[in-house]
Amino acid sequence: MKDTKKLNHSSPEFKNIQLLFSNISYYKLTDVEVVFNPYLKKKFELRRQLVFGGIQPIRLFHGTKEKYIDSICNHNFDWRCYRRNRHRYGKGVNFTPDIGYAAIYCDKRKGKIMIMADVLVKKDSSWQ
Repeated sequence: MKDTKKLNHSSPEFKNIQLLFSNISYYKLTDVEVVFNPYLKKKFELRRQLVFGGIQPIRLFHGTKEKYIDSICNHNFDWRCYRRNRHRYGKGVNFTPDIGYAAIYCDKRKGKIMIMADVLVKKDSSWQ
């Protein structure tokens, strides 16, 4: 269902992502795994064209616990899985351009595992 590949540390892709982490001294990027799910990609592209008028996605971060990674990669984010008092802009899945903020939602005792995802953002989003 999904394809995964671990990026080589000398690859341009890895180095570009590593640059995003260079401004945060307390996190060190150790590995990057690229996940490609053809079903979710097709669904994303269809929604991008039909609902969002073909806008360009923005690459944002999502902090989560390790136990949720497989489910997200196989089935996508589920906006219904939310905590009651933690949503400033309504119920849904939180994404941020701020790596430090995304890290708050990661496992506390393990290495931080984050998802960097292409996200469709409406122009009326207040943080832009």
